[in-house]
Amino acid sequence: MFTYKSSFFRIVFIAFLLLFISCKEKSNDSSLPIGNTCQMEVFSKYQQIMKLPAEDTMRFICLQKLIKQTDPSCLDYAIDSILNKIVYTWLSHPEREKDIIDILSWLGNNKAVSEKIRAKAFINICMLYSYKEDNPKMDSLLRLAWQFNQSFDNLTQRQYCNSYGLCKMWEDSIPEASESFAKGIALGDAVKAADQTMSNLYGNFAHTYYEILEFDKAVVLWKKNLNLLETTIKDKTEMPFVCVNLGSAFSYLKQPDSAKVYLEKGIPYALKSGKTNNILLIYLYGNLGDIFIENGQFDSARYYLGKCNPSDTFGSNDNERIAIFTSNVVANAPIKDVTKEVAQLKAILPQIPKKYNLGILESTLDALRRIAIIKKQPQDALFYTDKLDSFREAQSSITNKKIVHGMEIKYETAKKDLQLKNQQTDIEQKRNWIIWLTGILLLGASASLLISFWRNLQRRRKEAIQQQLYTSQLIAKTEEERTRIARDLHDGVSQELMLLKESIVKGNASANTVEAIIQDIRGISRNLHPEMLDKIGLQKSLEYLCQQVMDNNKLFISWEIENFALLGKDVELQIFRIVQECFNNIVKHAKAEAAKLSINQRSNFLYLEIKDNGSGFDIETALNSGKSFGLHSILARCEAINGKASVKSSTGGTFINIIIPYK
Repeated sequence: MFTYKSSFFRIVFIAFLLLFISCKEKSNDSSLPIGNTCQMEVFSKYQQIMKLPAEDTMRFICLQKLIKQTDPSCLDYAIDSILNKIVYTWLSHPEREKDIIDILSWLGNNKAVSEKIRAKAFINICMLYSYKEDNPKMDSLLRLAWQFNQSFDNLTQRQYCNSYGLCKMWEDSIPEASESFAKGIALGDAVKAADQTMSNLYGNFAHTYYEILEFDKAVVLWKKNLNLLETTIKDKTEMPFVCVNLGSAFSYLKQPDSAKVYLEKGIPYALKSGKTNNILLIYLYGNLGDIFIENGQFDSARYYLGKCNPSDTFGSNDNERIAIFTSNVVANAPIKDVTKEVAQLKAILPQIPKKYNLGILESTLDALRRIAIIKKQPQDALFYTDKLDSFREAQSSITNKKIVHGMEIKYETAKKDLQLKNQQTDIEQKRNWIIWLTGILLLGASASLLISFWRNLQRRRKEAIQQQLYTSQLIAKTEEERTRIARDLHDGVSQELMLLKESIVKGNASANTVEAIIQDIRGISRNLHPEMLDKIGLQKSLEYLCQQVMDNNKLFISWEIENFALLGKDVELQIFRIVQECFNNIVKHAKAEAAKLSINQRSNFLYLEIKDNGSGFDIETALNSGKSFGLHSILARCEAINGKASVKSSTGGTFINIIIPYK
């Protein structure tokens, strides 16, 4: 009757919520630690307010003013007590719910108060909405609280785990709820906590097993809950709730004697609570009556069921009233005529699926079956047995779903344990790897620095040697050029002038002799500076150079010189000398039959390419030999105009590529 799981969980959850608050109401505030001066003043004001009767609405109003009028830095000391009392007002004055949520929301959204207080405010609002099973609100509030998770102390962490678990419980996400409750318990165990929050965590964690029909595990957790209440927590208000839970679980485990022990144990505690726990007395008496009916002890069943009087407690809630009525009919069947009562049960039977929970339908069918057996009505007994079996088969899918949830929990738990173990192993391995890698990296970095330093040193030495070679070659080449000019002047112009002199003396001088001398002087002049460069421009000068080299040597030259923007005179001279030097090298060393010159402009760069089909040479050897003045000259001239030169050579020929930027 009273052990149907869905409605029963709702009753027990409400009980935990009330106890979460009411136990704090009865706590001894004088045991709080000492704070600074302003905190002590706040706490003193708080103690004065608490002298007002709990039922007095002025208490809430004064607490509300105390929060809003106090320097936020002074609130930390008494905040837990103040919040508990504000939420407790909801129990005695439910009409104040909006005001309570407003003040807690104001506190949670006030950036002037500490993150710790704001988180606690949101969690307390979440507890109120959990009573309404308002999952979207709970989820939103938990997100708001989580943004301050760095400020959570151990208690706040556990309260958050409890609220998050309840939120997931309402969503039927049993594995996530279980994980959250288990995490909260682990946090409490780490600091050896033995407070009301731990009690709630044990109880709610037990419910996750209760929902998936693993009653033995639920019993273990509820026993821990009960032990905490008996040995540590002074307020015993929660005792009857836990006793009802244990009685229900043992009933499902087919252990009626254990169920009776805990149900009877809860009765004295429920009686001490007065009207607050009338609802619990109904459940305690009703479950005991059902156990005695199951055992055929109808006198004892009638005794306990007779103590159930739900009229003052349940109001318009007919589920429990029908359950008590049904059990009373079964208990009275052996000693009196219950025909009228059976007719009433049959009359309401079709309405139950629409108006009441499925537990009432099951208990009513079972009651009609029992009554038929007691009254020796085999046809009715068989009829209601079939109906009951059909109902239970229809519910088997729900049971299977619960079992699947249980298997998911086991799988997730085992998976997380394995992941944790693997993570620990990975962390240890990574730590060792980090140590080794750090050492290797340090050695590698040191070696890299040494190698880099050595290479730079070698490069600088090489550059110095090459520069020295280039300077020596430049001096030698300059002297060689002077010698050539002197020879050309002596052997050519000088000799021809002497002949001209003799011809003049003899009186047979001719214009051809003078013209020959002029051409020799012009040749020497052109070698010193290409005069045509200034007159006809770089493009035409290069074309003329190609034709001249081709005419004077056994070398075929093709050229593709596109129109390009004008360059500075210094740059054009260097380009001309570079091309000239390339052709000289081809003629002297390459043994080539053909060569090609290509010049084109792309974007802000001039691209110059010269290639031949000669025998090629080893570039590195040539640069280091001290005899490659021409190659050094090309590279030096290219660098002088900010160009980049690359030289590639093989047995199939040599390719020189030069890129020159426009200024």
